[in-house]
Amino acid sequence: MSPGGGHAESATKVRSRPPPLTKVHDRFVISRGLAAHATWDEATADPLEGQAQHRRAVCTGSRARPASGRVVSRPRLLLVPEFTEVQWTIRPLLEAWADVASYDPPGVGQEPPVGRLDRGAIAERGVEEIDRRGWDSCVVVADGWAIAPAIRIAASDPTRVAGLALGHARLSDRTEGPNAAMNKEVYAALSELIANTPRSFIRHGIVQSTGGSVDEDVAEAMIQRFPSELIQAGWEQLTRPEEFADDLRALAVPMLLAKHEGCLMNTEEGYDEAVAAFPDAVTMATPNACCVDPGFAQALRSFCQELEAPA
Repeated sequence: MSPGGGHAESATKVRSRPPPLTKVHDRFVISRGLAAHATWDEATADPLEGQAQHRRAVCTGSRARPASGRVVSRPRLLLVPEFTEVQWTIRPLLEAWADVASYDPPGVGQEPPVGRLDRGAIAERGVEEIDRRGWDSCVVVADGWAIAPAIRIAASDPTRVAGLALGHARLSDRTEGPNAAMNKEVYAALSELIANTPRSFIRHGIVQSTGGSVDEDVAEAMIQRFPSELIQAGWEQLTRPEEFADDLRALAVPMLLAKHEGCLMNTEEGYDEAVAAFPDAVTMATPNACCVDPGFAQALRSFCQELEAPA
């Protein structure tokens, strides 16, 4: 994508690995598969509002097939919560060009509780949201520890998933072993903070671990939503080690894999492993947590445009 333009520049040859991700003008870069490299200027991108788009289900790679010949006026996005939907501060930017659904985990905010707050419960609530809206196709969007529930949502009915967009992309939530995706020391420090002062984890721990990109106002809104008695139990269930590489491969849907540059919790090795596993994915990097970064919103918009473009 040329700066300020709407078309990607073609690479002169196919690279043996994805092009390096380097920040441009303190925003982000975005690349497609093995053979394209592009940048975005969000201020000059054309809006999608009012444009009827043919929804297409795109296989991993360059081939595409029509989903059902239906016409969808706007893309549909399901924002999966990590801990609460208020973390998605880019939602207003997304609503300018897409139909957006988000929700709180069971027991958080106004959501009725279930037996146990875990990844399965968040996924079931996400499937319920898709059903409630009557959507037969959407892009499932997740950041950080919301990735595992998002994969469960997609796996429940892959025919309804046009694509996956994953912030802090990785193939597992492991803190141990080769290519561990999570920083063991940072995770241990946050776990200790939660055990001693649960609300301080939200008020200070999340702010510090995201380098301030999740700010104090968002943290305060999270505190208002998240019951104190759920914080430690929820942390243990929603962040426990889990492998999901095989589940991602089984979905075989188009993917946007995003990296938060300078994140204290996520490792470079974890992101690099995900990119290597899915060389046809769109890849990008942002200077902030993806759920709050306008660059991620713009990259998601580009991703949706590509899904709907003629083959």
